[in-house]
Amino acid sequence: MSQSLFIHFLNGPLRGQSLQLPKGELVCGTTARSDITLPLEAGIDEFVLNHTDGNVEFHGPATCWIAGRVTDEHVLPLDLPIDIGGCVFVVSQGSVLTEVFSIPEREGSMVAVPQHGTRRAGFAIGALLFVLVAFGVSISAWLQASPPPVNPEQQVKQWFSHQSYDDLKLTWSADHRVTIQGYYTGQQAIQPLLQRLRHYGIRYQLEAFSEEDLNDTLRYLAIQAGYDNLKISRGNSAGSVNISGAIIADDSWRHFLHALQDVDGLKSWQIESLSLMNTRELLALVKEQKLLGLVSIERHKQLFTITGLLNELQRAALNKGIDILTGGQQGHIVFQNMVPASPSDSVFPSPVVSVGGNKAKPFIELADGRRLQPGAKLDNGYEIVAIDAARGIDLLGDDQLLHYTFSF
Repeated sequence: MSQSLFIHFLNGPLRGQSLQLPKGELVCGTTARSDITLPLEAGIDEFVLNHTDGNVEFHGPATCWIAGRVTDEHVLPLDLPIDIGGCVFVVSQGSVLTEVFSIPEREGSMVAVPQHGTRRAGFAIGALLFVLVAFGVSISAWLQASPPPVNPEQQVKQWFSHQSYDDLKLTWSADHRVTIQGYYTGQQAIQPLLQRLRHYGIRYQLEAFSEEDLNDTLRYLAIQAGYDNLKISRGNSAGSVNISGAIIADDSWRHFLHALQDVDGLKSWQIESLSLMNTRELLALVKEQKLLGLVSIERHKQLFTITGLLNELQRAALNKGIDILTGGQQGHIVFQNMVPASPSDSVFPSPVVSVGGNKAKPFIELADGRRLQPGAKLDNGYEIVAIDAARGIDLLGDDQLLHYTFSF
């Protein structure tokens, strides 16, 4: 949703009045097509304000003065006095101005900006001044007092105090330069401040950090580590972030954590590892689908690999079940239409050499003479959940169910 903008008139017949800028063009002046009728300086009949996408552009032959300085910019800044054809106004996001604006003196111009009068009044005063000069009468008493000189630093400080820059700090030097430190949400948020400083001719040094850029940097590092779907959000304070997702504490994750220490502006981070599913629920799902002894299911970060000779109906049912268990956060599923692997020496403490027992109490025998039954836990954390002389062995681990066939 685009933001609403308001125009506040500082002089002329609409002095003190405010109105919400409509979307599209608004014609101001004395022509027949003017949406707002108001007098302008001699030779200027109208100017046009175009409100689109939260920006206001000026179009017309008149000179545009911003905070007393001539500008060639067509996009008008917010919360600065704008002078077009003698009509002085302020554009802001609020329906009420939060500070008092004076009409700035035009730099390098001998033409005074009208405070309350019309064009006809301007001609009358000009004629009277001409007569007074002709008779050698001092006219200084007739001239309206010039507004007090603008103090750019004070103007910026006053404006800044009414803005929502809670995590920014301005430090002023003796030569009226300013250093901007702290944090801001993004480029759109910082632009009104930078624009105001530029219009007042204040030199600045931006040392603050964009939280938007900070999050983009962290997402890039996460992708480099193989984590495409990590959620990164602002923490409890500026410079802190929350990182959540399906995380495995492997070497790539440790490399990612090490890289975080070198990110400028990142003060702290909170990690929340979201297990994609409960391993017992995974086992129950496979049993429910009558697939125990037929498949292996392994997860690496956000990738599930399902290995087994399954038909289309079995695949669809298993896919749907995993989607339910993970709350829609299953990531990517890859089906491998092949028989699961044989037992690996890296999984068992010693190679499997035989299977024995009966259907009620089966066991496997290892090369070192040990016998293992369903329910036995290996040193690496895997649990034997099923042994079938015809199908093989099923092991349950973190977010995975492994099935091994016998090779003897």
